[in-house]
Amino acid sequence: MNKGCTMKNKLKHLVPVLLALATITGSLSACELKPKAQQKVSKQGFYFDTIIQITLYGTTDEKYIDDCFDMAKKYEDMLSNTVSYSEVSKINDAAGKEYVTVSNDTLELIKKGIEYGDTSDGRFDITIGKLSDLWNFSEIAENTDSKDNEVDASVVPSDAQIQSELSHVNYRNIQINGNDVMLTDSKAKLDLGGIAKGFIADKMKASQTAARAVIVLTCCAACKTAPATPP
Repeated sequence: MNKGCTMKNKLKHLVPVLLALATITGSLSACELKPKAQQKVSKQGFYFDTIIQITLYGTTDEKYIDDCFDMAKKYEDMLSNTVSYSEVSKINDAAGKEYVTVSNDTLELIKKGIEYGDTSDGRFDITIGKLSDLWNFSEIAENTDSKDNEVDASVVPSDAQIQSELSHVNYRNIQINGNDVMLTDSKAKLDLGGIAKGFIADKMKASQTAARAVIVLTCCAACKTAPATPP
């Protein structure tokens, strides 16, 4: 067999290999382009007495989600009336007695709550805390001897209880002096739950982490995060 034939035979066997390599390379290139739009990472956390789920699209890097959860924890410790050391709880504990100095974020949210109270002519009121507590059945169940952590209909608040607590719901009893806040009614209680989650979502969106994201809070308090563009 001459050298020409030998070279042709080698090339004949080499062509399928080259085609296979080209196909694999092309497939890998396509895979590198597609996952950016398809990748996602999702985590859940428990804040503000509810489950928050954050889903991040366009990456598998959990750092962005962790940053959002860090922010959620920060604001829970600041704004929740179920956290004993929060700024809101300190205001409630000092109701009718003295002013409490709060952070700019807490002050901003309280002022926003007062604004909504004015806009709704009192239909939205952030001093609804004591009234809301009447329906805190999970806490009531924890303080009973119920084996199944359940309570019966007898714990549903009576009209008399409702009217009693309702008499202390009045956002105009909030006094502000600089960063100092006070409830003038000793039986009033702040509850910012009606606006806190949306407020925090806005803060996440404005943060460096959430600048790559669109944040949506649904009625079930799920926080879904999706980058506007791939990282």
